[in-house]
Amino acid sequence: MKKNRLLLLVVFVVFIVTSCKTKSEKYTYYLDWPLDLNTGYILQEQGNCVNSVYGNSFVNDELFIGGQEGQAVYAPIDCVVKYVSDIGIHFPDGISSMSWKNKKAFLEDDDKPNYSFMTIDNVCSTVGFITEDGRELWIKGLVDYSLKPGDQISKGQRIGYMGFIRTFFETPCISFAGSLKTDAFVFNNFPDKVFTIDLDFEEYNPKKKLSQTQLLEDFDLFYTYIYEDHPALIDSKVRDYFGRISTSIKNEIKGKESIADFKKQLLRCTATLNCSHTKLTSENVRQSEMIFPLILEYKNGNCFLIADCRKKNKLEKGIQILSINGKEIGQIYEGMTDCLGFDSTTPEVREELNRYILSEYYSYYGRSVFDTVTYLDLNGKKKTAILFPITRMDMENVSLPEEQSAVPRYSDLFTIVNDKEACITIQRIDQLANKEKVNYIFEQIKNLGIEKVTIDLRDNPGGDIDNAAYFFSFFADYSYKMYEYLEIRHFEPFISIENSLNLFNSDRDLLFHESIPFIMTDSSSVRFPNTEQYEPEIQLHYDGDVTVLINAFTSSAAVRLAQLLYENGARLIGTETSGGAYFSNGLKFAQVMLPNSKIILEMPLYRVCYKEEIPEPQGLRP
Repeated sequence: MKKNRLLLLVVFVVFIVTSCKTKSEKYTYYLDWPLDLNTGYILQEQGNCVNSVYGNSFVNDELFIGGQEGQAVYAPIDCVVKYVSDIGIHFPDGISSMSWKNKKAFLEDDDKPNYSFMTIDNVCSTVGFITEDGRELWIKGLVDYSLKPGDQISKGQRIGYMGFIRTFFETPCISFAGSLKTDAFVFNNFPDKVFTIDLDFEEYNPKKKLSQTQLLEDFDLFYTYIYEDHPALIDSKVRDYFGRISTSIKNEIKGKESIADFKKQLLRCTATLNCSHTKLTSENVRQSEMIFPLILEYKNGNCFLIADCRKKNKLEKGIQILSINGKEIGQIYEGMTDCLGFDSTTPEVREELNRYILSEYYSYYGRSVFDTVTYLDLNGKKKTAILFPITRMDMENVSLPEEQSAVPRYSDLFTIVNDKEACITIQRIDQLANKEKVNYIFEQIKNLGIEKVTIDLRDNPGGDIDNAAYFFSFFADYSYKMYEYLEIRHFEPFISIENSLNLFNSDRDLLFHESIPFIMTDSSSVRFPNTEQYEPEIQLHYDGDVTVLINAFTSSAAVRLAQLLYENGARLIGTETSGGAYFSNGLKFAQVMLPNSKIILEMPLYRVCYKEEIPEPQGLRP
């Protein structure tokens, strides 16, 4: 009996070791160095890093190799060319990117974002390969290559020359990416050096104290940008309220105030706009990316833990939080409600938002090395815990309370629930940018005979409105518009664009192009009617049962998609939406930096109106 148990234990251990080894090998690429021996260097490894040009912190999924512009690049492994794109742009954040078929398509794409880096000089290639074991390997940044899909490539064969990924690095480089974000790369015989760059920018420091002169200079700029250009102030009531609050806060500004406290004062001003697209950010250094790890719910004067997002030593769900760093939780909550604006004033929306934004508000002050939390455990005993901050990337998805959960939260875009039901979970509208994937989903729905579809838009912050339009085309029976008109505050150049970090000065002219029809509604606003209509998808049209899940964090284009589906016969389940449901939506943003505090004001320049009549400030209600 003991021998049998021992044999089973040995087999189990061998199985685990083999599985781990197989898993490790599966996600590791063993490659030859792609440049001439002793040339080049690892410019940026994978994992948490700071953007060497723009200073923002992010999780890097690619490995960047630097070298001399124009030097030969060799295939690091035997492979077959799968995909070739001459035109792609890496966004300065190091995360986002876009691609086009060719230069002509890029130059003629009037719908591409109007960012200052979106120029032909900044484009780079993307070449996809299939390795012998069937995995994908992607190399970006090659120039002067003659690769085409189907080409057989041998290890060591020259595949092109080194170019630039210009919007991310100011040095020649190429990048490697695998099939999955977790893939790793191991090179043979590569030079033993890592390139380092001195970051030439002043970090946002929430604890830094400024003089009264510096604070007032920043405040006056902040006020001017919003008062001149923000579309929420088309409404005279909002304009007057913003003016009164701003005047009152300006009078409170004293010298030697920390940037964190100054930011709180600015947030009290932006809260009057009820606009989720108006944000105060910073040059996102690693510290500002760190956040408080607890999700809390404040209700009826008490605060309870909904979730601890750390991976280890978690606090028990349901404990009562008394204070953070010695500050009573009620005081923190009162400060939060002064600083965060809502489209809706209904208690249900505020209660739902409370369980998340208490942590969000607290993070505005920047991160300390650790936080001290006082709480009552489930037995009513008073205790203290030391909490270290976590990155946003490490924050787990937090499920809704059971009583508010219509269906489980699926992580995949498309989940088959049973023979007749499926769920489409859209975490961001821009997940729908891949039209082939969306098309495939509706092919599956048709082929499998799915009769009930749930569309989960909970916590969806929105995205490109064209992506929402394409998705809705599979449900529509008629031609439709995504919005009725855009409205701006004046027919003059925008002062915020003159100092914008992301827009050209020439964008001032794009807003008022002579070929765009407009209507002067009064002396202070201009309306641009929308004539663009989308057509329904005929072949893969779905006319079965549709349920749409929404909550207080469904906003912007996600609300518009939910609204169209509802008007098309879908049922809504959840709670009222908030944050950009009808008011001051995006499409074009200006980002301006306040020179002394290094706080960045991001705000929309259009008000996007989905219907001719703008309802009272409220979200979409089930």
